Amino acid sequence: MRPGGVGKTRLALAVAAALAEDYTDGLAFADLAPLRDPRLVPATIGRTLGVREGGGRSARELLLDYLRDRRVLLVLDNFEHLLAAAPLVSDLLQRCPHVAALVTSRAPLHVQGEHRFAVSPLATPAVASDANEESVSTSAAVQLFVDRAQAVAAEFALSDDNAGAVADICRRLEGIPLAIELAAARVSLLRPEALLARLERRLPLLTGGATDLPQRQQTLRATLAWSHNLLDPVTQVVFRRLAVFTAGWTLQAAETVCADADLPAADVLDCLQELMDSSLVRWLGEGDRRSRIGMLETVREYAGEQLLLAGEFEHIRARHAQFYASVATPAGATPTTWPWVWVESPESTHQVLDRLDGDFDNLNTALDWLIAERHIAAGLQIAVTLNSFWARLGQYAEGRRRLETLLDLADRTTQPSEFRAERAVALTEAGTLASFQGDNEQARTFHRASVALWRELGHGPPLAVSLANQGLAEWVAGDALQATELLQEALERSRAANLAHTVVVCQRNLGLVARSQGDYARAAALFAESAAHPLPSGWFRGYTQARSLSCLGRTASLQHDFPRATASLRHAFEVIREARLTGQALADCLDFQAALEGMQGNVGRAVRLFGAADTHWRTSGAHRFQPDEAAYARDVAVVRAALDERTFADLWLQGAALPTPRAIGYALRELELESH
Repeated sequence: MRPGGVGKTRLALAVAAALAEDYTDGLAFADLAPLRDPRLVPATIGRTLGVREGGGRSARELLLDYLRDRRVLLVLDNFEHLLAAAPLVSDLLQRCPHVAALVTSRAPLHVQGEHRFAVSPLATPAVASDANEESVSTSAAVQLFVDRAQAVAAEFALSDDNAGAVADICRRLEGIPLAIELAAARVSLLRPEALLARLERRLPLLTGGATDLPQRQQTLRATLAWSHNLLDPVTQVVFRRLAVFTAGWTLQAAETVCADADLPAADVLDCLQELMDSSLVRWLGEGDRRSRIGMLETVREYAGEQLLLAGEFEHIRARHAQFYASVATPAGATPTTWPWVWVESPESTHQVLDRLDGDFDNLNTALDWLIAERHIAAGLQIAVTLNSFWARLGQYAEGRRRLETLLDLADRTTQPSEFRAERAVALTEAGTLASFQGDNEQARTFHRASVALWRELGHGPPLAVSLANQGLAEWVAGDALQATELLQEALERSRAANLAHTVVVCQRNLGLVARSQGDYARAAALFAESAAHPLPSGWFRGYTQARSLSCLGRTASLQHDFPRATASLRHAFEVIREARLTGQALADCLDFQAALEGMQGNVGRAVRLFGAADTHWRTSGAHRFQPDEAAYARDVAVVRAALDERTFADLWLQGAALPTPRAIGYALRELELESH
């Protein structure tokens, strides 16, 4: 067998070699790939063992008779297309007590005594911005790539310069041995960096395997076609339709999207089992408290080609989008109650976000299709739901682009009044994202339009939320008087409607106005009240509480109440860590902690924390509120003046390089860095 051949065959031979000494009558390897008729399996195994046919007896009888008293290890390679012969293996094991069989197959044999061992993809290097030869060379996938690359280009060597590209190639190919071998065979023509750039579509590139391999192993598409063609025709239908899912799916999703009048939903489960037995789909785990199933991206690309060839792509994409539009809406939500149902109804919020967390990519895919097909209402429905994820993950630009596209579509429709409530919701969400990005003029425009629409529609709760958002935008624009009036109205409406979350937001925003006017006592009281207000559990509570606590800490530091400032910011960081917050919430808190350290003379810590904050501002795309910019510039200038430029720059870079968990740990003094 050629070294570096198909992973399961190579592994089987390695295992067989390790066990060979236990089988005194030898090891027999039978390659079953060329066979097309299961009835030929006994004769093929017999020829491998040197069993002579004759005497009018069948090949099966002769084989059983030959092996009855012998200690032999049979290696039966590529059994998946000959499963009708599986009873022979069971018969051999039962009637020949000293015989063992090591079978490689893309599908289980389903016989007694069978023990299955899945051949997983090779381990790939962890994602790292500073990948080098030493850090990636221990990966099995990288080792295979280097070995196969040197077979076609002896001068090839892994180096610090190409380690990142090689690691990315192995991750992109998901550790699939054949894919890695086929890719490595291209290094005689393409440097790893150029090869990586061409892997956006894997299947056309991954060709040209060794000619002494079976044809199905000479291109990755042929290998996948081999497995696909062994499937039941109904399972082939389910296989190609699953290509519309991104990053996995639940059983409910598969049954809803793949089933139709000719394929009952009840049959989808059996098809999924066959696909799993054939190693074309796999369990992804229990991340969202329910079993999720998925495909390797390489397999998904092939399934997508089959979906296009079948002429079903647009139809199944539509079913996918319809399904996720339906699951993205909290129970009982309407345009006049949502997104406020998310923040004011704890169980609905927590359950829906928990359920959808694993389907973030599917929701984005569905939204893109709805936008392309101009399904405005359903698109807005998903977009409002996704806004919670975009804000939490700091994906402000992506969310805003989609919301603005939907708003533009709603404006240009022949009946714009049909979408007034949906448009008002989207304006609020787009304004929030614009605010995160520091585009306050556009945020103010969005919020003013939202308030005007809700006043026309006469809906109190959503109007309260929009007023709170407009009030913040007016304060950022420098109009403290109008900001206060809007926020007071929003606070009164929120209390009357029992909108606990919006009450907290109004209190915090009024605190920001008071602090900017130098009224630290009133600001501190408002922030403390906002932070202590009881709210339902979930991401919204974490975000709101963290923001209120960090504002309280900053205000206490301006009052030179350092113990209270330290306690408030520590509490804020603990909430941020528990709620896994990023973006503005974390960056603001790091800024305020850095300023506090500087006020207390801890210059090195201050600079590192400013550097860490800068990384989170830049990577999230969020921006400080304009009124905070001047204070930030003064705080940085204080610590910069205490150090020479080189020391300041070195400390800043140290902080900027801290991963999020270490940055939080450093802010909390749970870890220390070497002194400069």
